[in-house]
Amino acid sequence: MTNIADEDLCSWAINDYQKKAGIVPANAEITARSEEACEITLTDENGNVLDIYTIDPKTGTGTDSSNAEVNLPQTGNNSMTNWLLCVGAAMFMAFGFGAVKASGILRACVHSEKVI
Repeated sequence: MTNIADEDLCSWAINDYQKKAGIVPANAEITARSEEACEITLTDENGNVLDIYTIDPKTGTGTDSSNAEVNLPQTGNNSMTNWLLCVGAAMFMAFGFGAVKASGILRACVHSEKVI
């Protein structure tokens, strides 16, 4: 398996930190690297360190400075919350269609002589 591009890891780290902390880091750079991990340092506009991510360059997974799990490729639209919202919306649409069908309104509109 090949390493994920440094630019991708850094931009994913910025997006991940912004979603978690509500602050957009001014910079992210890889400050240490080994075969198993790379260290991404996130800084603000004054150069102050906001967080340090230790990431596996092959998978994009790792931890932040407080040992919380980080999964960089899973940031954005792949979050569980977005998935659950979509499933909930689909269920509401299905129940709504079922309610209209069960009420007979759909049949009455199709078979009546009135134009609505």
